[in-house]
Formats: sequence, structure tokens, C-alpha cells
Amino acid sequence: MEENRSVYNRYNDSIFLFKDHVAWTNFFKRRALKNTHLFLANREIINTVFDYFKQDRKQIPHEAYQQLCDGLQRLYMEEKVDPFLGNQLCDILLEYYGSGRCPEASNFVGLVDVFKGEFLYEIHTLGKEPDALKKSYEYLKRAVAEDRYRSPNPVESSLMALENLTVTNWLIYKMQTVKERRAYVLELRRLLSLPHTC
Repeated sequence: MEENRSVYNRYNDSIFLFKDHVAWTNFFKRRALKNTHLFLANREIINTVFDYFKQDRKQIPHEAYQQLCDGLQRLYMEEKVDPFLGNQLCDILLEYYGSGRCPEASNFVGLVDVFKGEFLYEIHTLGKEPDALKKSYEYLKRAVAEDRYRSPNPVESSLMALENLTVTNWLIYKMQTVKERRAYVLELRRLLSLPHTC
């Protein structure tokens, strides 16, 4: 999918290369055909992933979920994941992490809560789901409030969530009180002062 994304971006970047109208029109026709092929190839990859995780979940090894989580984290950090797709991938991971099948030392539920909160916020900004803003806030709060100390790196997910929870948007949206925001700011400062915080 990353290779397809690079090809797609190169085609988008090259739309201004042609000055001649006929050459420009012909290029757009080729570009449209190539983009159709790219989207179909990406859809096939995405369907393969979802089909795999639709099978009997008890038969899916922990390593498959770990690879999905690692891949989602990498795409998230590189800002290369569509929020709708990311949101669906989070649902697969959250079902697994909440099922009791995941080894406790490998439960990244707090981190996935942060991803889901951010994807839902992006979906809200696109105006596609009326409840997305409220859900986004709930997932970010959950990442901080739940039993995060069983996570392999609880400070990382808490810091990411708190970074989001301390922006003033939540006050503006009247979803957070000043008292709550102050508490989140204090918790963020506390975590930042820990010796093992990067």
C-alpha cells in the first residue's frame, strides 16, 4: 500500500508538468486509469486484512494482532493512514485487547485508545459522524483513566492522550471543565517529570 501511495502522490505532483492542453488531457486520462488500478489494489489488500480477522478469532495468533498494532502505529506516526480505515483497525485491536486472550504484558489497549480517539477527531472534522467528537473525547479519557499500568509502555499512551486532552478545543466544545483540564495538565507535567520518560 505504501508503494501505491507513493505512485499516487507522484501522479498528483506531476499534474502541472504539461502546458499543452491535449498532452495535459491525455495525462489526466492515464492518471485516472492508474489511480483506479491503485485504489482497486489497495482495496484488495484492505479486504484481505479484514477477512483474516473475521475468521474464528480464537484461531488467530497473538503475533498477528501484534503485527497489526505495530503496523497501525507506524502508519499513524507517519500520518499515512486514512482515519476511517484506522478507526476500523482500532476496533479489531480493541476487541482483542479486551477479550482476555491477549497476554497482559503485550496489551496495548491504552495506545490503541489514543489512536481511535485521534481518528474519531479527524472523522469529526470531516463532518462524517455526528457522535465522533464525543467518542473521540471518551477514548482519549479512557486511555488515561483505565488500568494503563498493565500496558508495556503506559507512559507513552498516557502522554499521547494527555497531550490531546490538554488542548483548549475540549473547553471550546464544552466537553471539558476548567477543573478537568487543570487536572490533565498536572498529570501531564507529572508524567513528563518521571525519570524514565523520554
